[in-house]
Amino acid sequence: MTQQAGLGSASGYGSIFDTPLATKGYHNQIIARGWEKDIIGEIVNTRVVSQAFDCNQVVEFLLQPDVGPWRRLEDNQVIKADQVSLTSIQMKLCNQAYKALKFDNKFKRDMCTYWSKFEASFLDSCYQELSGMWHAFVLTAMVLEADPRNKGSNAGRSRSINLGVVGKPVRITPENLPNEIQKLRMVLQHNNRWMDNQMFLIVPPEFDMVLIDSKYAQAADYLCCKDPSILLTGEKPGQLVGFRTITSMRTPGGYDDAVNKQAYYILAFWKEAYAFYGDITEGRIIEDMQYFGFQYQMAALWGGKAIYGDAIAVGYWTFE
Repeated sequence: MTQQAGLGSASGYGSIFDTPLATKGYHNQIIARGWEKDIIGEIVNTRVVSQAFDCNQVVEFLLQPDVGPWRRLEDNQVIKADQVSLTSIQMKLCNQAYKALKFDNKFKRDMCTYWSKFEASFLDSCYQELSGMWHAFVLTAMVLEADPRNKGSNAGRSRSINLGVVGKPVRITPENLPNEIQKLRMVLQHNNRWMDNQMFLIVPPEFDMVLIDSKYAQAADYLCCKDPSILLTGEKPGQLVGFRTITSMRTPGGYDDAVNKQAYYILAFWKEAYAFYGDITEGRIIEDMQYFGFQYQMAALWGGKAIYGDAIAVGYWTFE
């Protein structure tokens, strides 16, 4: 170790910092890692499954029956009855993971009074890693489980709305941004799934670069007189075409070779559309018999399902 200025020994030998006798001290602040905000509780439906999964691993949701249109009635007409069938969807808790952390007894002794802060920090890190897995699971599942009529190049009631497909993403510019968001809204409106003040839009950070030059930003600067300009704060004021917009690094996407660009799946949805349940089901501290130390062991279980698949619309976009 490099000798510290002013701490050398009179004998000419290196200082105590160059020997195993050095006593290490810890600062009372632990430098936190950068974590993305946890948005799971805001964008998924946990209300309908929180009690159901306390004792079950499979829950079945009954769908409202489609009874068909009324028939025209004529004199002396023979009555025909429609068959009403039972339809349902299943949600399963079939995803599991564990985390085990090993520590030496000496390590804990060396931490001294700082162990409790260190313990709180690594337990928080464990949860943040699990939360990241849950976010990736939910956002990817939303893309896959959205109603087929709510995505692709032939979306909407008349199959005439282009939301983008792999190989032919929608190119988003400041000029067309408001119209493209409106297309996502229109698809949801066609399904009668628009709920004021309950709609979300998940976008990547690249979205903000287009937004800041768009007509929306100009309108916000002009109309939202009480708020600082988006150019100054970088914050999105109000809503975008009725959507509360969340920028997330976890927005699903990938490199589209056909256009040589990164493309993203933009999720527009009602917050009740996707049901999710996740929990840390086991947690224990055990003494390890193979060495002088101990382990923290945790197990987690989770699952989800789009219970209103027609309340999720998916755009496939690149940003110019």
